[in-house]
Amino acid sequence: RILASGQYEEREEIYAGRHWSTLKFPLHRPGQAPLLGGLTLDISQRKLAEEALRSANRQLRMLSDCNQALFRTSGESELLQTICAIAVEVGGYRMAWVGYAEADDHRTVRPAAHAGCEEGYLRELDVSWADDERGRGPIGTAIRTRRPCLVRSIADDPRLASRHAAALRRDYAAVCALPLTAGDRSLGALAVYSSAAEVFTDVEINLLSELANDLAFGIVALRTRDERERAARALEDSEFFLRKSQEVGDLGSYYFDVRTHTWISSEKLDQIFGIDDSFPKNTSGWIELVHPDDREAVLRHLSDDVLGRHSRFDKEYRIVRHDNGQERWMHGLGELEFDDHGLPRMMIGTIQDISQSRQAERALHESEERLQQAIRVSQLGIFDHDHLSDQIYWSPEQRLIHGWGADQPVTLPAFLASVHDDDRPRIAAAIQRAHDPAGDGVYDVTHRIIRHGEIRWVVTRSQTFFAGEGSARRPLRTVGADLDVTDRKRAEAELERYREQLEELVTERTAELRQAMDHLVQSEKLAALGHLVAGVAHELNTPLGNARVVASSLSADLRALALAVGSGAVRRSQVEDFLRRGREGLDLMERNAARAADLIGQFKEVAVDQTSVRRRPFNLRQTVEELLLTLRPQFRHSKHRVELDIPPEIELDSYPGPLEQVLANLVSNSLTHAFAGTEAGCIRIQADAASQNLVVLRYRDDGSGIPSGDINRIFEPFFTTRLGQGGSGLGLYIVYNLVTGVLGGSIRVQSAAGEGTGFTLTLPLTAPIRPTGS
Repeated sequence: RILASGQYEEREEIYAGRHWSTLKFPLHRPGQAPLLGGLTLDISQRKLAEEALRSANRQLRMLSDCNQALFRTSGESELLQTICAIAVEVGGYRMAWVGYAEADDHRTVRPAAHAGCEEGYLRELDVSWADDERGRGPIGTAIRTRRPCLVRSIADDPRLASRHAAALRRDYAAVCALPLTAGDRSLGALAVYSSAAEVFTDVEINLLSELANDLAFGIVALRTRDERERAARALEDSEFFLRKSQEVGDLGSYYFDVRTHTWISSEKLDQIFGIDDSFPKNTSGWIELVHPDDREAVLRHLSDDVLGRHSRFDKEYRIVRHDNGQERWMHGLGELEFDDHGLPRMMIGTIQDISQSRQAERALHESEERLQQAIRVSQLGIFDHDHLSDQIYWSPEQRLIHGWGADQPVTLPAFLASVHDDDRPRIAAAIQRAHDPAGDGVYDVTHRIIRHGEIRWVVTRSQTFFAGEGSARRPLRTVGADLDVTDRKRAEAELERYREQLEELVTERTAELRQAMDHLVQSEKLAALGHLVAGVAHELNTPLGNARVVASSLSADLRALALAVGSGAVRRSQVEDFLRRGREGLDLMERNAARAADLIGQFKEVAVDQTSVRRRPFNLRQTVEELLLTLRPQFRHSKHRVELDIPPEIELDSYPGPLEQVLANLVSNSLTHAFAGTEAGCIRIQADAASQNLVVLRYRDDGSGIPSGDINRIFEPFFTTRLGQGGSGLGLYIVYNLVTGVLGGSIRVQSAAGEGTGFTLTLPLTAPIRPTGS
């Protein structure tokens, strides 16, 4: 190639493990073929120097970057990860990791950070820093000896025989482990892996050692900073807790200098005293704050007990607040501190505002006095059973109830012996049940006791309290009270006798009242029948009167014709006129007779319905119209009217008689009550089908209405506003019972004084089946 081109060629080549720089060129000879010439220079030493220079530059740059990382990173984990990453990315190593030396029994090395081609190598690694098989690798050795440990060829080192395959897969050829030390402590080690063997030079190891030392310094510095920050936070928390505890507990602290007679107080104590920085904080100033009535006792305690006997200052006293003159109770505590000569030099202590606790104590004392008075007045006996010592306390009232002396010992067997023979087994079982750890500890019984030969009734209530859980649960204490209810029991027995007599009397009076009610209901029915008869008479009067007039006229015509015939003077025209008038009269009589027959049939139907509870299909509009026909006489001498708005197609399978009685009673109620003092009132009856099974019948008048105080009582029996004026008080009571009973519906009333009254009846189109004999 060189001879053909005529150009020289320069290259670096490797022969026999050495580096060569070769220059090849053509040698031209006139008239002859050219020759190949060349020069070769051994540059192996230069190559080694260049590689060493590049490596040193990498190491220096790595060391520089790591030093910068010491200042940039803010946490220990971040620092470790950054150093490992710099070792791989800048230093050119295959992998780097940091392991911490744990102080456990196995002296474990815990991986803390890594970078590079790790691929799970550290998970498979079982390393310690103990002087055993697991700890004789480079990491364990570096930590234990606190010196760098170098493995120039992992494949040739028998100590790492178990790791050869794993290292080969990850291209680990050599490793250098460097200890991380702080004083006389080994923190751990930094391990760097190279992909080429025999590469770690002494200069490189020195640089890596410097890097490890800097890393150890950074770790210690960060830990020291963290500890200092934790200590500062702890101090802040402590100060906060102290300040809050003083605020919550109304507690202030002080420092009293015995020699200068001055004192320093906390902010809370200044608030308690009601003072500021201008207040003289000396002995005179403090004495001035003490209440005049307590001043002598406090000074005597301070001089005699504290300063004289070197006792602890412990005194409750009152102060008068400097800012508002308010009287407050204080509890002062203090301990003397002495100098080298045994003389007191200062007292440090606390002062707490105990005004609220003093008030609470006073309130508690007053409450206890009230409780004792209540116990004495209510004659309650109190008992307390301590199960641990098996001691039973009975109050004086308790001993009085049972008739026991003040010195008589109280035991459960002695108590059970005083219980009535018939009640003793039940009481013994109740006590055992109340003391059972598996139960709720409640004891609530009424029983008899024998007191000085007299039977007395006692009510006892108590609660047993337990300690422990599960099988270790046991009764701890039982507290309860007794009440002598003998007088109440006697009164109850007497009352029971009276009650039995009263029940007999009520039964008799109820029977009489029911008989009177039946009589009144029958009277109502007879009154309704009387109205019906009056209606029949009124309605039949017209057709029967017409028939009588026609009969009288025909009778007169017949006599006149008979006279004419008898005298022989009858004329043809007279006969024809008689026949014409006779036909007209007979036709008129026939129509009135038919009208009377129809009326009698309708009245008969209504009468049968109203005097019996007969079920049949009927048309609602027709039934109401027939009922109103019978009620027409009641409207005869008034201008009252009834408006009907019922569709003709509404058919019911029900009881027309009770329905007619309901409407008759409502009409009667309107005429009697609503239209009293009214010339022309109006009653409106309207109905519509609410569904396929229900009809809503609305009855309303425009009368005086019902007062609000009476609206909830109108369906009660014997309730009437016309007592003594003919009102029985059963009309609306019967209405309610018929609607909700026989007819199977419901009724509601709407009314207001001066605005009329309305009743809404909701009825089934098919009434419920009534039991036989109802």
